[in-house]
Formats: sequence, C-alpha cells, structure tokens
Amino acid sequence: THPMALVHRRLLAVLFLLSTSLSAQQLQQDLDGVREALDAAQQTLRERQAQRDELSTLLAQSQSQVQTLNERTETLTTALERARAAIAPLQEALDQLQQERDRDLQQVAHSWAQRYREGQNPNLRLVLSVEQPSAVARTLAYQEYLQQYRREQLGALEQRGREYDALLDSHQRERDALQQQQLALLEQLEKQSKTLESHRSLLASAQRRFDDAAEHRRLLLAEQESLQRLLTQVSELATRDHDFLRRQGELPWPLRGQVQHQFGEPRGNSGLRWQGWFISAPSQAVSAIHPGRVVYSDWLGNYGQLLIIDHGQGFLSLYGNVEALLRRTGDEVLEGELVARTGTSILGEGLYFEIRAGSEPSDPRTWLNPAVVIASPPL
Repeated sequence: THPMALVHRRLLAVLFLLSTSLSAQQLQQDLDGVREALDAAQQTLRERQAQRDELSTLLAQSQSQVQTLNERTETLTTALERARAAIAPLQEALDQLQQERDRDLQQVAHSWAQRYREGQNPNLRLVLSVEQPSAVARTLAYQEYLQQYRREQLGALEQRGREYDALLDSHQRERDALQQQQLALLEQLEKQSKTLESHRSLLASAQRRFDDAAEHRRLLLAEQESLQRLLTQVSELATRDHDFLRRQGELPWPLRGQVQHQFGEPRGNSGLRWQGWFISAPSQAVSAIHPGRVVYSDWLGNYGQLLIIDHGQGFLSLYGNVEALLRRTGDEVLEGELVARTGTSILGEGLYFEIRAGSEPSDPRTWLNPAVVIASPPL
C-alpha cells in the first residue's frame, strides 16, 4: 500500500471521529437526565436538612436541660454549704455545754463524796461542831441554797443539751438529705451530658451528610450548566451550517496565492488524486474562511502541521502543510481570524486547503469566491 493511501485513510478516520459528535437530541437527553438527578439531589438535600434541623432542636433541648441541672446543682451545693456551716457552731456549742455539764457533775460528785466522808448525818455534825447556834442556822440555809442552785443549774444544762441535740440532729438530717439530692442531680447531669455529646455527634454527622448532598447538588448544577452551554453551542453550530450552505460560492479565500494543484488532479504516480488545493504562498498568514471551532491542531503524516475547523453539521475546512499552528483544539474562531502561518514544509512552500462535507471532500472552487480574499496582516 502506498504511504499516501495510508495517510489518506488515517485522515478519513480522524474526520469521521470529528464528525460523529453528540447531536442536539443526545445532549438534550443527557441534560434531562442531569435535571432528574438534580431533582433527586434536591429532595435528598431537603430531607437531610430536615434531619439536621430536628437534631439541632434536640441538641438545644439537651443543652437547656444540662443548663437547668447545672443551676439546680449549684443551688443545692450552696444550700449544702449553708447546712454544713450551721452544724459547725451547733456542734461547738454542744461540746461547750457538755464540758459545763461535766464540771457540774464533778462538783455534785465531790459534794456527795464529802457527805459520805462526814457520815450519814452531816447536819448533826455541823451543829455539834459550831459553837454559836445562830451560825449553825445560817450555815445550814446556805448549804441548802447551794444544793438547790446546783440542781437547777444541772437541770438547765441538761435541757439545753437536749435542745442542742435536737437542733443538731435536724441539721444533720437536712445535710444528709441535701447530699442525697446532690448525688442524684450529679448522676442526672452525667447522663444528660452524655446525651448532649451524643446529640452533638449526630448533628455533626448530619451536617456532613448535608454538606455532601449540597456538594453533589453543586456538581450536578455545574454539569447542567456545562451541558446547557454545549447544547447552545451545538445549536449555534447548526445555525452556522445554514450560513455555510447559504454562502456557498461566496466564502473568502484563506490567503492570497496561486493554486498550484487543483481538486481532482492526479498526485504523481501514487494513484491518488488531490482532494483539495495546494496554494503556493510562502510565509503568509492563514485565516479561517468561516466561523467555527478548532477540532484538530497537530501533526498528521504527509499533511504536516494540520488544523481542522468544524463549521457545523459535518462541514469542515482543513489547513495543512503549515509552518506554525496559531490555534489549539477547542478554540472558537471567527471568519478572517488568523489560525496558521505558511512556510516551507513537506509539500513545499504553501498551504494545502480542503473543504469536506462529512467525510467527503468537496471542490473548494464551488465554495470560494475568487474575488474575495481576506486581507492578511504582514508576518
């Protein structure tokens, strides 16, 4: 097989791939699918937002309950401190009263011991030991008064002791009750704190799920916008196609030059024919003959540096054998915009130019107006 035939078949394959882009109907189907996915994502987002809001409410309730328990615990702790403070002076007073009672009991015990030492009738011994009878009466009255005072004082001490015991017992019972309440509150506080932490963890998890759903929705929106732009571009390409057809025979030349090889001429002894023009034009700027999108900009075998512009619905213009490519694949170009520069390449000094409808080459003479040449700026 001749090398030119291999290159030609490769070019046909490239052009076929470029001409089989997504149709507007396919893009619309993809867009509808993305919109359906977007609706589902929006529903998921609403559900997760509702879950997050419900958990936020539970968290607020838990925080309020913890706050209430903290306040009750603080109030109870203050009351407990007051109860303990009230017990201390009572205990001190009771201890002092006990000391006084012990002293009085010692005095009574001493008095009874003295009586025992004096015998069974100490008053008789006192009468016999005193010389003046008047002094005996005074002494007896004094001792009787003293004993009565001691009995009354001892009774008062015992009464005060019973009162202090009762008050101390009351305060101790109050303290014990407060301590029990404090322990119960602390236990409730610990449980509620664990519940609060659980709600916080659940809320954080719900927030992450909400963020994931929001990110998924954002990506779908971006994809929808991208497909919408692509659909718009396809529609524009369809419009360009009608323009391209209407302008048949009126399109400008890509550069000034002399056609050295015509469409359909044999290509030497290769058995192939020229499928476009070779325009002799050294060192000139090459311009797009019609608006479109660059779909190929690279080296391609015997075509050398090759640039292909898609004008919509499979209408393509090819610019080969150039020295420099000035646009990249994917670039949008306008009519008359510079896309390449000629020089000395594989086929010589000049531009290889083709127009194709789908994968079939078409004679440029039927498309270009020989009187219209785009003015190229000097290089």
